[in-house]
Amino acid sequence: MKLQLKVAMAALMLGMCSTVTMAEDSVSSESMTGGMPHERGDHGCGHDCKGKIDIELKVEKHCDLDIKDDLITLKKTGKDWTGGTHFKVRTNAPYNLDIDAPDKLRNGYKTIPVVVETKAENNHYLTGKHALEYKPGSRVFQVDATVAGDDVDSAYAGLYTGTYKVAVEF
Repeated sequence: MKLQLKVAMAALMLGMCSTVTMAEDSVSSESMTGGMPHERGDHGCGHDCKGKIDIELKVEKHCDLDIKDDLITLKKTGKDWTGGTHFKVRTNAPYNLDIDAPDKLRNGYKTIPVVVETKAENNHYLTGKHALEYKPGSRVFQVDATVAGDDVDSAYAGLYTGTYKVAVEF
């Protein structure tokens, strides 16, 4: 009986000690965090609780090219034949304006010289690439085509065409 009593007391003491140890660990870790366990990640702890959260937004480059008319029909104005339209460019970054204007209108193998001018904000833009800075809002580019009357008077009859190309590139 003495032996059984000693074994029972030993088991009771072992159980109590492990409970006290676990309670002690639990109290010490929760007392440091106000009773709440820490989550993973950056955080502050102790008397000076501060942190930060960065916010990011990436805005991709974007452009809008709005062409008013996709056809310029030349009409007689005085002694020359003229016509025009415009296009608008709106971007959110600096860009290159690539212009490819014809210098001849074609009818099969027959040609007529044409002068195509592109203007915006008191600037003239020739065929080629033009580096333009960012500007809020739209830039309006006026495109005017002119064929001299003398060239039309001596031209073979038929439909003469050419293509004006414009591109916005970043």
